[in-house]
Amino acid sequence: MKKIDKYITEKVENTLQAFDGIERAKIKPFLYTRLQARLEKKAIQSIETGMLSPAFQRFAVIMIMTVIVFNIYTATRFFINSSTDASLSTSEQLFIEEYYPSTPTLYNISQTLSNP
Repeated sequence: MKKIDKYITEKVENTLQAFDGIERAKIKPFLYTRLQARLEKKAIQSIETGMLSPAFQRFAVIMIMTVIVFNIYTATRFFINSSTDASLSTSEQLFIEEYYPSTPTLYNISQTLSNP
């Protein structure tokens, strides 16, 4: 038991003596300025890499314009078709009502039952 206590005491003394020669760390001059410059440089680089290349910007603008033109074309075709439906002649309306009725009538039901 005495050997273990002596060994531990010796190790503690050696550790404490190792701390006797330690001096305070010296900071190099302008450390704060250099760190600040490095952080600003990284911030500028991240902004530059975040920006899109000019070729990709042009492609994105062209795609957006294509979508807008397609939407305008689709909207005008839809409104033109809906306005032409309202301007059908009476003969066309009679034809549509006779052969494509929207609601079944008693006449239509009796015809389908008599002609299987």
